[in-house]
Amino acid sequence: MDAHLRTSDPAIWSAGDCASFPWKGGRIRLESVGNAIDQAEAVAANILGAGEVYQAKPWFWSDQFGLKLQIAGLNTGYDRIVTRKGEGDAASFWYYRGADLLAVDAMNDSRAYMIGKRLIEAGISAPDGDPPRPWHRIKASDDATTLWYAVMRRREKGIFIGTLTLRHGDHHALLLERGWEEIPVEELRDRELPVG
Repeated sequence: MDAHLRTSDPAIWSAGDCASFPWKGGRIRLESVGNAIDQAEAVAANILGAGEVYQAKPWFWSDQFGLKLQIAGLNTGYDRIVTRKGEGDAASFWYYRGADLLAVDAMNDSRAYMIGKRLIEAGISAPDGDPPRPWHRIKASDDATTLWYAVMRRREKGIFIGTLTLRHGDHHALLLERGWEEIPVEELRDRELPVG
């Protein structure tokens, strides 16, 4: 099968669990409902003449004995794992090769999964190669948290990346220098900020 999901016979296309396709310099099969649906949509579009290369967006989920496991991306070739403890029994594992985010495994942590999935699909690694932290809600613009910390954001490839830094510190100045903007405190009311 080629990158358009067409077999060696130009009249035959393939999609689903058994379909092996080119991916990152090799070949891969993704055995998941999401991939089968994505491939079927790509084949239908290409039969109608779209001529689009299939871009896999691997994601998986499973419920195992009270544990919800959600995976975005594939961790093949990682050289570093960052572990984040969430609330209660929640945890996430962020797989990197150098500064590039490859995959996120989230256990009972849907928020980490969704953040990781969006970053991976947009081809963006988390700021400074460190995954986003858990968040807590700001109660009001005079919340003590806003006196010490600044919430920074930068738009990249169509999505906002956010980080938290000590207000008026060296890192704060460096982020401003690199094009990050500080979100005004008034916009933070009833929003969420990273903890830790």
